[in-house]
Amino acid sequence: MIAEIERLFIPNSALNYNHLVVCTDSRKTAVIDPFDADFVFNHAQHKNLSIDQIWITHEHPDHTRGFERLKQLTKATVYAPISCKGKLNADVWLEDQQKLKLGECEIEHLLTPGHTPGHGIFWQPEHWAVCGDTLFNAGVGNTKSGDVSELYQTILRLKRLFTDSVVIYTGHDYLITNLKFSLSLNPGLELAEQLLTQAEKQSPQTRTITNWAIEQQINLFLQANNEAEFTKLREQRDHW
Repeated sequence: MIAEIERLFIPNSALNYNHLVVCTDSRKTAVIDPFDADFVFNHAQHKNLSIDQIWITHEHPDHTRGFERLKQLTKATVYAPISCKGKLNADVWLEDQQKLKLGECEIEHLLTPGHTPGHGIFWQPEHWAVCGDTLFNAGVGNTKSGDVSELYQTILRLKRLFTDSVVIYTGHDYLITNLKFSLSLNPGLELAEQLLTQAEKQSPQTRTITNWAIEQQINLFLQANNEAEFTKLREQRDHW
C-alpha cells in the first residue's frame, strides 16, 4: 500500500519542512524530523491522525529539536539511522535498506551519508522519497559537517535507484534560491525559469514539489559528469 505524504512548513524555523507519512487505512502516522512538536501534534489531532512513529533523517538540531517532546505527547517509537548512534536517542536503529512497517504500508530506509556521516532517507520505490538534507528541490545538501565525496557517491546511488515518478520531498524550503543558482550558471534553462516564476508567487506551504524527472532537468548537481564537477558546483553554491 502506498502511504500518503503531507508536507508541513514549520513557522519560526530555519525554513524547515516536516513530513507526515500516513497509512490511510489505519490512520497510523510517522512524523519525520519534528521541529515543533506541539505544532505537529495539534495538526495531527485536527486531522484525526495517530502518530505512531517518529523518523529521524540526521542529527542536526533543526531536525531533532522536537522529537523528544513529540515522543512524550504520543508515546511513539523513534527510528533513526544506525550511523547516528551516539548522537541522539532512538528506540530503533535503522540499517541500510531496512524495511519499516507503518500500518499496512512498507517503507524503506536508505543510508545516505554526505551532508552528515549519519544521514538517512525514507522512501517507497517509484512513488516518493523524503530526503531530509541529502537532496533538495534543484539542489543538494551542504557538506560543512559531512563529506563532499560521500555525498557524490550517495547522489550516484540515488540516480541508479530513483525513477522519474518519484516525488522528492525535502527538509527545507530552498527551491527559489536553488533555482536562482541554477539559472546563474545556466541562464537558458527554460524549465527552471518557469518554476522560479511559479515559486515566487507561492507561499512556503504551497511551494512546488518536484519529481525525479523534473530534478534531472533543473538540478545541476545531478548533471555533474564526475566528482570534480560535483565538488566545484558544491563550492560555488557554498559561496553564492
